[in-house]
Amino acid sequence: MESHERLSMLVQTMSHTHDAKQWERCVEIGDAWLREENGRMPALVCIWYAQSLMGVGRFDDAVPWAKVAAEAITPETTEEAIGLCAARSTYAQALARVGKFAASKRVLKQMVETPIQHPETLEKQGHILLAISDRWRDAWAMHEHRASNAALPDGLARWDGVTQQRVGVLHEQGIGDAVLFARWLPYVAERTGHPVTWFGPEKVLGRWMADLPGVVVGDRTVDPKTLVDAACFAMSLPHLIGCDRSKFVPAPVAPAKLLQHRAHHRISRESIKVGVCWQGSKDGWHDFERSFRPVDFAPIVDELAGVEFVNLTHDADVPLDAPFAPRVFTDIADTAEVLLSLDLVVTVDTSVAHIAGSLGIPTLVIAPTVPDWRYAWPKGVREPGSSPFYPSVTVLRRPRADDLSVIAAARWHVEAYAKALKRRVA
Repeated sequence: MESHERLSMLVQTMSHTHDAKQWERCVEIGDAWLREENGRMPALVCIWYAQSLMGVGRFDDAVPWAKVAAEAITPETTEEAIGLCAARSTYAQALARVGKFAASKRVLKQMVETPIQHPETLEKQGHILLAISDRWRDAWAMHEHRASNAALPDGLARWDGVTQQRVGVLHEQGIGDAVLFARWLPYVAERTGHPVTWFGPEKVLGRWMADLPGVVVGDRTVDPKTLVDAACFAMSLPHLIGCDRSKFVPAPVAPAKLLQHRAHHRISRESIKVGVCWQGSKDGWHDFERSFRPVDFAPIVDELAGVEFVNLTHDADVPLDAPFAPRVFTDIADTAEVLLSLDLVVTVDTSVAHIAGSLGIPTLVIAPTVPDWRYAWPKGVREPGSSPFYPSVTVLRRPRADDLSVIAAARWHVEAYAKALKRRVA
């Protein structure tokens, strides 16, 4: 087979297996190619190879290949600029996952500063700018270039953030982000003088959204043009209303009935209750780093005098020796009702963190190494970070993506919190 034909086949096969998140197969293909080509690989394929190496836990091996791609691409065309941004983003992820956080941040700054007019890449640049700076006005404006932002229902104008009219807000992203962005819904109602109509997955989020101030849940069987005059997607609200800096983020909101329940919750009992969640959605692109195996998470829930551990991990296998039973939630209001009985929550980066943070429950989030705009980037295990969105949240980050010492750090925080709470109660 001719060299260019083999290269074309490699690109097609690697692209397919990478997009399907078949990390092990993608690495096998890359390893075989390198053996045949004396360690040489096209820059685009280097990106997929590096990402797949991270997917199988070979983080140190991923760094040089991500670096090759980041240094090999010259952005003379739009396509090459897209490739360079992808390479720099991958290189920054690889550096973070081996604990080189300062170097990762430098590469992310280079990625953000790469000039480009490509919607998907501008959206990613906006996310990164939110994570590494306080230039939120620029970041949210860049995020508005996302392709999904143009997909409003036929016949509905996009709300301009100012006009007083009936506004519909459309759900996007995951459940956790829906809870996070709900804080802007009362602002829409106040600014427009009309209740804001929320359209989204009613089965999971309907009960939560329906009890927020100034919010009604839209009937999805009815033509939205009969209910609202204009619409926007939920993640456009910070840009439309104006959120120039992280300090201007509105306070989190939660259903009034739940907050009242929380206010009157402190009842006398012998044990302190700590909720734990070790697994997020397996569909998440970074779940290989976000979630923990139950056996690795187990030291957090080892027997502790005066502490009762409560399972918050939805529909997950529970070890036979675990101090709790399996758990299945019907919707996030159901999750919230369990959370309201807790004194502390320890969770990975998933919707549980957003719900607990919105309810004001003290929460410890074990975040991935790669920076995320939803959480302030911690300096290390001994210097926990926070969240610009949830005052009650403390953030721990792994020193490396494969370093489980963060589990011991989380356990230390649980023990310290339990002692402090016992002293306050006494």
